[in-house]
Amino acid sequence: MNKKIILYIACSLDGFIARKNHDISWLFMDQTYGFEEFEKSFGAAVMGRKTYDFSRQFSDPPFKGKKNFVLTSQRELYPASTDELIFCGYDDVIRYIKDGDDGEGIFLVGGVKLIADFINDNLLDEIVVAFHPLILGDGIPLFHGINKEVMLEYRGSEDFSTGLVKLKYLVKKQ
Repeated sequence: MNKKIILYIACSLDGFIARKNHDISWLFMDQTYGFEEFEKSFGAAVMGRKTYDFSRQFSDPPFKGKKNFVLTSQRELYPASTDELIFCGYDDVIRYIKDGDDGEGIFLVGGVKLIADFINDNLLDEIVVAFHPLILGDGIPLFHGINKEVMLEYRGSEDFSTGLVKLKYLVKKQ
């Protein structure tokens, strides 16, 4: 497997990626915080159907010019796939990761179950988390359903004048 899989995600200081109602209006949108540079490094994005449904309000497909894998159990969506928007199951994405030879990185977008599946199956290579300087108190947790301890190696941080702090970790393979 030669594709690097990176979880690049934002969350509140108390570890929530959205409010319970999936609202993310609290995210800082005043600048890209390095995402534009990161976007140049991957050739495919993997997301769950709920994440895709939410992202459609901004762009469809979410990442133009890239393969957008949308994991769904709704097989009736599969025929609607295009070159850039691929509705599929988890096993289809795993085949792409293992058999593809383009070597481009993969952006693991979310949601929570998909993140847990990639971590539990030892597929994740890096984690980049942008912590926003606020406490939501409740919401959708960044990590839920992880069934093992995962060791990380610190690879650096970047802080911004807005108070946002971005941390980068390498996932140690076990």
